[in-house]
Amino acid sequence: MEKIVKKLVKASGKGLKNLLEGYLFLLDISCAPISRKIMLAQFGEIFNPHSVTVNLQRLSKKGFISQLKDKNNILIKVFESKKFQLLGDYTTIKIDKFKKKWDGVWRLIIYDIPEIKKAEREYLRITLKLLGFGKIQDSCLASPYDYSYFVYDLCKKRGIADYICLYEGKFFAGKNTDMLIKEAWNLGKIKENYHKVITAIDDLSGKIGGGRTDLKDFYKEYIDIYNLFKETVMQDPFLPEQFLIDWPFKETENKFKILASSVFKNVGKKLLI
Repeated sequence: MEKIVKKLVKASGKGLKNLLEGYLFLLDISCAPISRKIMLAQFGEIFNPHSVTVNLQRLSKKGFISQLKDKNNILIKVFESKKFQLLGDYTTIKIDKFKKKWDGVWRLIIYDIPEIKKAEREYLRITLKLLGFGKIQDSCLASPYDYSYFVYDLCKKRGIADYICLYEGKFFAGKNTDMLIKEAWNLGKIKENYHKVITAIDDLSGKIGGGRTDLKDFYKEYIDIYNLFKETVMQDPFLPEQFLIDWPFKETENKFKILASSVFKNVGKKLLI
């Protein structure tokens, strides 16, 4: 989240870090534009309403958000084209690869980066993990998707291109693919977390329908679900569908979208009157 804050602060000029972080958080978890009254209700006890307005105007001028007038309300929404830039998130890239037909080719990266470049080695390791690479052995990772040019360009910019090797091909001997996938990616834990999200969504949806929770608890539970869902999606390597049995991502995503719409609809009713 700290990286998000820094990027937003830089984008909007001088501002309050926590306030800007809150803006992005609310915009990120919403499936529909948020009223400025909701923003004020969330931050009004901590920040001066004028600061909220000024910072929103800055983000709007920089082209990160749009502010639309709807009767007596001003609705705020982050531009989809800016989300990746703001979040620095590889999830969108992985999902895009997942939705396309797999070409049947595996990509392998092997690196031997000296200790003197330990920081760069760790940066590469984290980046590969975020892209969904699985660990075959120490310093040897695999992916079913082609990130070769991206990874090479990254390593070149970080000064470690001479210490990596990139390969692509098809597995034809040794461990079978199912065993390799089981060892390289912790799919069982990821699947378990998706089901936890589904259970939590169903529980909160029932409370919303029965009117058994107040606004504070209502919103807090939603944020907890959002955090678990986003963390799980970030851990998901989004392997080709033929390697996934009853994979719950799509079901979880659909349920979360419905819940988000319901949450903001109900929150809006209470805050916009």
